[in-house]
Amino acid sequence: MLLRGRYLWPAAWAKIIRKSLLTDNRIFFPEDMVYEDHYWLPLLSVYAESVYMTDMQLYHYFWNPHSTVLSRNQEYHLDCLTIQMLKWNDYRKRGLLREYREEMEYDLLWYVVTSFMKTIISFWDEPPFAYFRLEQEFIKGQIPYPEKNPYIGDLSDINKLLLDVLYSSIHREEFYQISSRIKALLSQ
Repeated sequence: MLLRGRYLWPAAWAKIIRKSLLTDNRIFFPEDMVYEDHYWLPLLSVYAESVYMTDMQLYHYFWNPHSTVLSRNQEYHLDCLTIQMLKWNDYRKRGLLREYREEMEYDLLWYVVTSFMKTIISFWDEPPFAYFRLEQEFIKGQIPYPEKNPYIGDLSDINKLLLDVLYSSIHREEFYQISSRIKALLSQ
């Protein structure tokens, strides 16, 4: 399984994939949501048996500072959390949690801290505490003891800090204070 090494990152646009890999394994994007590649790429990593990587530049990516995912204070950023919930449910239905529980837990934790937590802190003038609490409840319900995961040490220091915040009992004002400090760290 290629999931832990994140060989297939960062995004869907950077890949050429056999159609049969997608159709045979029912790997599709959730419709009408942003952050859909967060659902799709881990599944691709589970089912791909091999990959070929090249340094050839085959695609010109345009960084749009006004893109959907870079827009500020938008409710659709909650899709990031919804995608994690859908993905976890799909892992369960596919039986992936029985076979790859630790890897799937690490994937969920990685996305929560690298995407959701950073998004609500970086792309909101006042990070939505309600979204944070919703994520806390979801993640603690699925992974009550993240420190038991053998891969958790692979997280960067800032991601470990975000994970600690996610698993801590903090109030709204503490969340805003911590968010301000993390926002400053992320902008360095």
